[in-house]
Amino acid sequence: AGSSSSAGAFLTPRHHSASRPTTRVYNIIDDLKLIFSEDGRANREAYAQREREEMEAAQREIMERRRNPEIMEKYEEDVAKR
Repeated sequence: AGSSSSAGAFLTPRHHSASRPTTRVYNIIDDLKLIFSEDGRANREAYAQREREEMEAAQREIMERRRNPEIMEKYEEDVAKR
């Protein structure tokens, strides 16, 4: 009788192993719902807009450096310090 109870000590409870993958699946489904919802689409559009604005600002800085020799000289000094 003692051997059957000690054998059970090495088995993992089912509720622990089954709940983790199920929870992950629900989390993934919830994430996908958020991504493809109206809010998710709006967030993606806002992110893309911010990215565009940052790239345009960086491009304007580059163009300004190319037009202004003083700014370009300062930039080259900063790069040389790195």
